[in-house]
Amino acid sequence: MSHLDEDQVTDLLQDKEKDVIQYMEDVFIDYVYGRAKMIPKVYLTTDKGDFRAMPAQWEDMSGLKWISVYPENHILELPTIYGTLLLNDTLTGHPIISMDCAKLTGYRTAAVSALAAKHLTEHRQVNTFTFIGCGYQSIIHMKMYKSIFPNLTRVKLYDKNFDTALKLKKQIIKDYKIECDVYDSISNACLNADVITTLTPSKQGFLGQSHIKHPVHINAIGADAEGKRELERSIWMKCGLIVDDYEQASHSGEAQYVKDLPYLTLGDIITGKSKSDQNRSTVFDSTGLAIEDIAIGKFIYEQYCQRN
Repeated sequence: MSHLDEDQVTDLLQDKEKDVIQYMEDVFIDYVYGRAKMIPKVYLTTDKGDFRAMPAQWEDMSGLKWISVYPENHILELPTIYGTLLLNDTLTGHPIISMDCAKLTGYRTAAVSALAAKHLTEHRQVNTFTFIGCGYQSIIHMKMYKSIFPNLTRVKLYDKNFDTALKLKKQIIKDYKIECDVYDSISNACLNADVITTLTPSKQGFLGQSHIKHPVHINAIGADAEGKRELERSIWMKCGLIVDDYEQASHSGEAQYVKDLPYLTLGDIITGKSKSDQNRSTVFDSTGLAIEDIAIGKFIYEQYCQRN
């Protein structure tokens, strides 16, 4: 059985943003209709981070992602994420391929954010994006957003670490030749934004009703484990909740703090089973699903086979 290391995975994903987003859309549709299956992620918590087991099945492939998330690893100059994705043949169980999954995890997360933003702002003009948290994941999100929103003309940044935000600013200006600025407060960074993306390891809510104008779409990415939180309770005064999967989100996403709130699922919105009010702000509670990993793993494997 072959193994793809991080460099090989990165190469196979190069300039494939639109393709990855399409695979995410396809697997969400199939999940709605029972053609894709998964078990919500299982956590093994340690003092410094956690391990996550994520099994799923889609079409001819089944698999498991085993991944660790250690937010303080940057202090040791180590990656935050380590992991491996193992793919098997659904019909026989035969192992097909394994691959390092830090890069693919970042890609599928950002692709689903772009997918959510597309469907939840489809009747609005969208050109100003805000990032709260300016680390590695924000770079991939920028790639995905730019592939979906050709009118993206302005990016606003906020990070507790000013140098981190400044580094991202320089990269965005270099790569995309668009207006990009760093702000000294969350309120200023969010002013007049069309899409806000929160990408932090926070355990305290920091984005509330007072920070935003309406309508706006928020991709809340950071809360992907029990106890993590980026949104204040006040945000729900005018925002509708959209989840990737409610069982998982109510355990480890922003939904764990608002279990009394009505919600829609991204899959139902994509398929047209549900519709969000385009005049109302929305929050996509993204916790990261195992079906997303199988989908991007399948895509990477197909790219690998084409080259070999």
